Amino acid sequence: MKKFLQEYLENNKVDVPIETRLEDGTTYTSIISYFNYNGDYFNISDINKYIDDIDPKFLYEVNFHGLYHSQKVTFFAYLIGKKLNLSQEDMRILMDAARYHDCGRKSDFEEDLHGLASANRIHEKIHYENPNDMYLLKAIVEAHNHDDCDDQKVFNNWVFEKETAELKTNIPSLPLSFDRFKRLSDILKDADALDRLRFKNCSAVLNEKYLRIDYSKTLVKLSKELNEYYLRREVEESYASESKKHEVGTFDKKLCYHSIGFDFFKLQGILKHGIVSHYNAIMNDIPISRNFNGNNGEFWISVVDADSELPNKNAYETYVKNKISFLCYVDELNEGVDRARENGSLDPRKSPEYPDEKFVFDKIPLECIQFLSIPRHLVNKSVMDPEFDYIFCNSQYEMVKLNVENYMVELEKLCDIRINRGKINDILEDMKKEQYEYNSLSRGEAQIIKKMYLDQMDADKAKLNSIIRYYMQIGFAQLLDKKPDDLITLGEVIDYLLKEYGIEYIPVDELEKVPYNEDDIKFPFMHDNDSYLLRLSTFDLTKNINENNGSAR
Repeated sequence: MKKFLQEYLENNKVDVPIETRLEDGTTYTSIISYFNYNGDYFNISDINKYIDDIDPKFLYEVNFHGLYHSQKVTFFAYLIGKKLNLSQEDMRILMDAARYHDCGRKSDFEEDLHGLASANRIHEKIHYENPNDMYLLKAIVEAHNHDDCDDQKVFNNWVFEKETAELKTNIPSLPLSFDRFKRLSDILKDADALDRLRFKNCSAVLNEKYLRIDYSKTLVKLSKELNEYYLRREVEESYASESKKHEVGTFDKKLCYHSIGFDFFKLQGILKHGIVSHYNAIMNDIPISRNFNGNNGEFWISVVDADSELPNKNAYETYVKNKISFLCYVDELNEGVDRARENGSLDPRKSPEYPDEKFVFDKIPLECIQFLSIPRHLVNKSVMDPEFDYIFCNSQYEMVKLNVENYMVELEKLCDIRINRGKINDILEDMKKEQYEYNSLSRGEAQIIKKMYLDQMDADKAKLNSIIRYYMQIGFAQLLDKKPDDLITLGEVIDYLLKEYGIEYIPVDELEKVPYNEDDIKFPFMHDNDSYLLRLSTFDLTKNINENNGSAR
């Protein structure tokens, strides 16, 4: 199968007829495929020559810092190098550096010495007739994960290595050029930085202000588009493979919680569609926003194991207790993979901090959800109470913006009210500016002010929550036919939404009076006495099994 970059280039090619005159006076026309970006044309065959030659076995095994990353860095380095009219010799060194700059990596986490490790290994794959070219290549590769202020030091170290080797052989050569090193090093650093848009973690994303070359800054939009294409294609392939493992299950009736915090519109979506993964939502046009780019990846659902015998209940205490959650039957609970493969694996990832966090593949149907759990002490509290953090997501600006926008859109749709977005947009712009300035700092500077920065982002989210509380009050007062300043409680909102979807419920306190079905949950399970459980009428494992030939999916 073609690599994703080759697919992308094929989808965006421009075929140009080229007329060639031979020595005998005859002419012929050939078709050359070019990649056109903002009026600059790049020969696709020439790009593919370098991409095809990458040896994945010589790279770090995970695509995040392995083959896919090397493909994209090579691509960006090629565009920049061609735009700057590098010589053929410099282009060759640059392409080798781009292809194998991470060959010494041991994990996806930041490694201060992975540039040096790659430089010390790259000669196993690349061979030059001119030894100077190899020293230059090694210097460029080591420098790629150093700050620019260290470039002279890195260069001097390799000059020393070169001169030491020449003393042993008594064969002197021309000196290395720092200007040449610096030019190629800047291109490689920019090409590597352009692929930072594949990161989900806001502290790692690209700040184009720090790109060194003006032309590199014009490629940011291209990087975003290319990385979205890679992610989409990688997820499609992985999903097809992963689905086969979960087509038929044993249906051992594992119990788990899925928490939604106080996001009533996640509640609304689940009552309509069940609990779905990010990928499932996209494929089925289900509106969804994420609170964290956490451990569950694209097609896994984060849940909390409801086994009351677990020794460590950190996830339960943090995300389920005192929050709105669903208690579900599922076929299996996936443990996740080791976090050493954090960025590169589409599998869910274990969390050392939350060992009771587990994962369910793709979807938990509504009929597999038995209870809705609500904090008992909040049932009769006003929706304007400060305890209700409607926006409790990660402080990354883009994520906060999406969550706020989702709340505004859904509130207007459900309650038929108009929301003044002026103040909301001002707060979001402040958050955007604060994040941009924070990402502009060096690693050391950012570490010093990290707590202050996060406190400020939390303060901004508190302002947004205050605004949302106000509109929750106004909107649901209208829906419940109350006055704007009447008490609107959590219990009333839950009751309204359940009835809106035709879902009946029985409070857990009344279950003793109701005969159990044989598929009912048998107590005990992990459950806090301060939680108020509602048994949902949609719960029907028989229906789920019959419709899916015995599978939990």
